[in-house]
Amino acid sequence: MPSGNSPAGGTGRQVFDLDGYIESRSSFFEKNDFYEIETARRTFVFGDKAQVLSAYEGRRTPDGPPFLRGINGILLYNDGRRWWVLSIAWDNETPDNPLPRLP
Repeated sequence: MPSGNSPAGGTGRQVFDLDGYIESRSSFFEKNDFYEIETARRTFVFGDKAQVLSAYEGRRTPDGPPFLRGINGILLYNDGRRWWVLSIAWDNETPDNPLPRLP
């Protein structure tokens, strides 16, 4: 669920299933190289659930300069064997929404 403006398109809040996400972003990824590099992470675990805040930089090459930054909010569930992703919401940094510092 993107929750802000994105270079891949879309504004505001959008909810996608897997096929909807692929459809919404295919055009962007067909025309652009994109590498998402995690720069910081904060994880909160309570029982079989975890909430992860993951700061990222978007780059055109693995070692290139970032052209965007943002944070993913990831909700996970552990069934006793593995962690499952329940949801992901993200937002890119903007001048009026600067990226906070994550330890």
